[in-house]
Amino acid sequence: RGLFYFSSVYKSYIEPVKRRLYSTSRLEILFPQYIVFYNGTEERPEREELKLSKLFIGNGKGKKPSLECTALVLNVNYGHNKELMERCKTLKQYAQFIAGIRKNLAYSMAPCEAVEQAVDACIRNDILADILRKNRSEIVDSILTEWDEDDFIEGVREEAEKVGEQRGRIEGRIENTIKLCQEFHVSKEDTLARIVKEFSLKEAKAKKYMEEYWK
Repeated sequence: RGLFYFSSVYKSYIEPVKRRLYSTSRLEILFPQYIVFYNGTEERPEREELKLSKLFIGNGKGKKPSLECTALVLNVNYGHNKELMERCKTLKQYAQFIAGIRKNLAYSMAPCEAVEQAVDACIRNDILADILRKNRSEIVDSILTEWDEDDFIEGVREEAEKVGEQRGRIEGRIENTIKLCQEFHVSKEDTLARIVKEFSLKEAKAKKYMEEYWK
């Protein structure tokens, strides 16, 4: 997503002077920084780098890729990246707000009640108070929609996995992966390692798929 975003931004920035792309003069562009604030529920480090090149098939066999996009991921859940939080009061208070909602949910509150009570508690304690007072209904609706979408997506994913297993869709994905790797001249060894990792297969099982689909 970051790569697509950068491409879109640069295109709009250069569009007014695109003729200069074909000149010999130097055309400078904005310095890119890609930062992701993570506030999900998985255990993640304080900060980590994600590289587009990690997704390249065969990973270039030790070669340096011609294209790269790097994202700095910062964990902004409450209690993490304390130095950053102290420098950015709004971000810290947002983390406190989300932590309050999750705490309420942990006490088996309904999502609507959990969010409403977290909003009330934040206003009482002067946490994002002005924003929550002015935009209470929009914020509550937005968060409840996000929670509903997460539940819906998770439910669809679980159901799709069951149906996929029953109809052999996983086998189809494995077959497609093997054929794609072969098409891009990825070695048998790298392809085997990829399907073992991607589909959580034992090596013996993965070898059977290789024997069946590697032509």
